[in-house]
Amino acid sequence: MPYRRLAKLVICSLVSLSLMGLYLKYFNRPPADVLLKMNKKPQSRFNFVEDRPVSFKPLDTRDRGAEYDSYVDYKREDTEVAGGEHWQGFLDSNNFVSIGAVYSACEGTRSQLGSVVLLEDKERGGVLARTYLNITIDHEIKEGTFHLEVKYNGQDLFTNYWELCELEDELPVVNKTFTCPVAAGKWSKVKDKHIPGYLPAGRYQTKAWAVDESRQVIACGFSDFNL
Repeated sequence: MPYRRLAKLVICSLVSLSLMGLYLKYFNRPPADVLLKMNKKPQSRFNFVEDRPVSFKPLDTRDRGAEYDSYVDYKREDTEVAGGEHWQGFLDSNNFVSIGAVYSACEGTRSQLGSVVLLEDKERGGVLARTYLNITIDHEIKEGTFHLEVKYNGQDLFTNYWELCELEDELPVVNKTFTCPVAAGKWSKVKDKHIPGYLPAGRYQTKAWAVDESRQVIACGFSDFNL
């Protein structure tokens, strides 16, 4: 009888150690400042243009509201600047950690419409991804679809799509990125997305794109980051 109890104790201990090892390897994330340093890599992986402007207006980072207002002012002051040079200067001026970019198309000739940066989430803890987007829509969009592909450590993890106009149905109107029909014109958006703490450590690569009712790409974004 004592031997059986001892065997059970040994087995339970081994299982506990194994689970602890798995937790430390995959779910015990480093603090936000370490994650930011881990992702501080050259922006060339997002096809950014290496030539950089001399000066750009930094964001006021005192609070979220002021930061958004500064971003809008920054965008309006540089309406003639487009593409990689514009966004590279924006990233450099604010010392942002870039983890992605948004383009006018998913491949071929395209213009950069925005950037995705990694920030400390001071409200919820951990980190968040913030997307800055400056896009001109030349026609009213009544419907479409939003597509998402996610890879984890180089392997397909998740693929899905949603009706564009139903994508944020659970959110209050004031918090939605847009409401349908989407009016033609210039749009400047800042969108935060908390990165859940339950995601295991590793490399994540995402591709997200939206198309209108004619299957024309509205915007296409990529991200590449490590947790």
